[in-house]
Amino acid sequence: LRKWSASGSDSLERDGALFRYLNASKRSVVGVLDEANLRGDGQPSGQNEIQNLVDSADLLLEDLPSTRYDRTALLERHPGLVILSMTPYGLTGPMADRPATEFTIQAECGSIAGRGRPGEEPYQAGGRIVAWTGGCFAAVAALAAIRRAQSTGDGEHIDFSLHAVAAHATNAYLDLMWGILGRPEATGAFQTFETPSVEPTKDGYVGFNAYTAQQMSDFLLLIEHPELRETGEFNQFVQRLTRISDWEAILHAYTRDHTTDELIEMAQILRIPVAPIGNGQNVLDLEQFKKRGVYIEDPSGGFQRPVPPYRIDGRAPAPPRPAPSLGEHTGRVEGRKHKRPVPSGKSALPLEGMRILDTTSWWAGPMATHMLAT
Repeated sequence: LRKWSASGSDSLERDGALFRYLNASKRSVVGVLDEANLRGDGQPSGQNEIQNLVDSADLLLEDLPSTRYDRTALLERHPGLVILSMTPYGLTGPMADRPATEFTIQAECGSIAGRGRPGEEPYQAGGRIVAWTGGCFAAVAALAAIRRAQSTGDGEHIDFSLHAVAAHATNAYLDLMWGILGRPEATGAFQTFETPSVEPTKDGYVGFNAYTAQQMSDFLLLIEHPELRETGEFNQFVQRLTRISDWEAILHAYTRDHTTDELIEMAQILRIPVAPIGNGQNVLDLEQFKKRGVYIEDPSGGFQRPVPPYRIDGRAPAPPRPAPSLGEHTGRVEGRKHKRPVPSGKSALPLEGMRILDTTSWWAGPMATHMLAT
């Protein structure tokens, strides 16, 4: 990861941009996280750096195999510690300790089989959706457990499965949708993709989202085919998919004859969700990003990095510090005494007693409170 780049090169003279982005504001210590070091075997008390780090930590995040060390014994020695084991399949079950990639996890959760153009090969969702989403879920779980430990003195072990994350993030809730359809006989996967969605224009691409019946009706007006609103032959999503060649011939005859800006202007008049397709050349110049200050220069230089996507009381988070060099802080991390109470043994949930009002309607808000509620 330290030298990773989009081309896969490991010959970079400096740490790669992704490593510097993910590890900004952190410190780096070189050591071996194993049973002997965690117990401090053969070393006087206070002279084992790994043990000292664990003594002072609120959270230990690791992705080690289930047999690498005894997590129960570690919690007995450090009763207020939270251990977050972040592995592909979790530490139990028939697939525990099995190696995996983003591709295999998406495939096994049912995501890939249902994604793509009907009748053609399915494909993986781009990027690292499971990894990025999993990191967000894991952070919420860890903070909740730390809050509980600080109030009760009781730490815990979080067994976190990226495979289970995929059930939330990438499989489109397949069983839920099957249930909505009345659970008809399953005869195989049916690939789907949004249409209209990312469409070609005279000078590039534009993105539409005609999700509701009203939006789709207005979209047919936009592409100058109001008669299709009367025939109803492309009103439904499934109708467009089953006649995708006919539909795209009509759609692209219009979009290819107009510029991206022209299509955006007309779609906004009709209140159809629309956006230009950002890319590496223009995304830094988008006015909304510039106004919000979404991108800043990385403290180590060489690239623009996105800032955290929130402001608190109108203030953006403090700028990050540069990512550390390998082992930069070995032997230099100060000790720390915890102020946790004596472990109580209470089984209270970390957010018990908290009241949260959710007044949102679309997916992001309910997903946020879903995580907090569970």
